[in-house]
Amino acid sequence: MVELKDLVTRVIKCLHGTRIIVTADHGFLFQQQPLSGQDKTTRQIKPDNTIKNHKHFIIGHQLPANDFCLKGKVANTAGVSDNSEFLIPKGIQRFHFSGGARFVHGGAMVQEVCVPILQKVLQKTAAEKQPQRHPVDIVNYYPLLKLVNNIDKVSLLQNHPLGELYESRTLNIFIVDNANNVLSGKERICFDSDNNIMEKRFRDVILKLIGANFNRRNEYWLILEDAQTDTGYQKYPVIIDLAFQGDFFK
Repeated sequence: MVELKDLVTRVIKCLHGTRIIVTADHGFLFQQQPLSGQDKTTRQIKPDNTIKNHKHFIIGHQLPANDFCLKGKVANTAGVSDNSEFLIPKGIQRFHFSGGARFVHGGAMVQEVCVPILQKVLQKTAAEKQPQRHPVDIVNYYPLLKLVNNIDKVSLLQNHPLGELYESRTLNIFIVDNANNVLSGKERICFDSDNNIMEKRFRDVILKLIGANFNRRNEYWLILEDAQTDTGYQKYPVIIDLAFQGDFFK
């Protein structure tokens, strides 16, 4: 029981399970001492018209009644349409047989006809039942980012339209070098498209570089920063390869 309790707790806390069913096989009735005559019925031979003969039951036609047995029609228990009957030992009695007598199921005992089920269902609060909304994801559209002008654009894609599961996201967008120095103006963009067509959810962001002496061999980064928390959201490598540089653009 302790192991089962620990297992259910682990399923709930670690795997976030909300509905757990614990069940078991009915197993065997076992008794240490040899069976006495009272534990077995007095039936020694198969009745006439027997179809199936077993230590737990007998199935046949026009079976004789017996004080040690429960008698019934298979049609009432198994839904068949013929007139076959069954005999089941009463209580913990068994039909007379040899070998393996101490390991038995028992006739119509509860553990033979019922399967135990323990069900654990976590009840969610009204707030938990509501779908959780998340800010939309924003990604760089082109695999290679390259700026060739002091005033240039980058294309960003809003992955999902606004809806029941997604809400808008506002980002600060700018360029930095490998030392995290800001090398462009910061553009604040709110991504709030509810258009289901992906091509309609692109945003071109215009960035103006600050300074000069950019080197195409140096490392630069496009930074997408969460505007509410001022924390990094995404970053992409950028190549800056300007055709003309000079003090004019400072």
